[in-house]
Amino acid sequence: MAPEYSAFLADPVALPPELAEARTVQGARAERVLYVPAMFAASHISSPLPSSLRPVASRIVDTECARSGADCGPLDVGEDAARANLELREALGVSPRDIVLASFAQSSKIDSETIRHWRRVLQQCDRCKLALVEFPQSTAPNATRNIALALGKHAARKIVWFPFQTQRDQYAELITVADLVLDTIRYNGGCTLVDAIHAGVPVVTAPGSRLVERMGASIGRAAELQTPCRCGNLTLANYAAVEEVHPSAYAEQVLRIATRPRELQSRRCAATCVAVSSHVAAHATCKRQFAAAAPLFDLVRVTKRIAAGLRAAIDIALLGRSPMHIAAL
Repeated sequence: MAPEYSAFLADPVALPPELAEARTVQGARAERVLYVPAMFAASHISSPLPSSLRPVASRIVDTECARSGADCGPLDVGEDAARANLELREALGVSPRDIVLASFAQSSKIDSETIRHWRRVLQQCDRCKLALVEFPQSTAPNATRNIALALGKHAARKIVWFPFQTQRDQYAELITVADLVLDTIRYNGGCTLVDAIHAGVPVVTAPGSRLVERMGASIGRAAELQTPCRCGNLTLANYAAVEEVHPSAYAEQVLRIATRPRELQSRRCAATCVAVSSHVAAHATCKRQFAAAAPLFDLVRVTKRIAAGLRAAIDIALLGRSPMHIAAL
């Protein structure tokens, strides 16, 4: 059977070469991968920086541009964000002591394995609540009822239903209510994970063997800071905005982070550094310091690489060669 296309975009994390080869053999197709650096779907920031993070961004712009690296300010950046959103948390039925684990994924992505891990977390973490989006019945009929039934009575009582938002600024503020965003296992989040990082909220993902199970890991690698990030006296060299775990250890890792305040705080600070640096990078006086801080948001770099890869793919086709992997790295 003739291939439907000659090449498709991916990155080495989302689709490692060995998985790409296995896909080609199993599908008996000749298409190959056009590999690009960082996340293969570079992200443009279309929503404003959440209000809780704006003071941090202003502080960096005003006082930190001459320094090397990024300084998020005090270690209690996460606590500042929680205080700024206290009224919103209360309106949603979330108390100050609650740990909000959230998923903004469409209900169709919430598979049985993911639900099983979430149920275990809610059963073992008294302070944890699970925040899910209550999508309109027209787009996800009976989704809320089905998820609640799958979680069981005990866990279902700990669900917080976020209202469906169509305004980007309201959606951005809503995300900051979460303390930790949980990725879905069999079909990872895409834009929702990027939005979480952009809001300064850390993510836990469990990469699998398929591209749709590795998007969270791809986003996480693309969100890695290129320079050390400091929050007060803590250098966040060992923390990332996205935590990668094996699917079998998903619940254990979520519990470990959620029940250890310093762990959660450090990851929130790391995500805040990425979020703020992505905005500060566009500031004229800070461009040199932060231009490569978050490849996930570096549209210029990724666009140039994609263009180079497309030119190579066209040359291969014009010369009549068989499709091959192209590394536009």
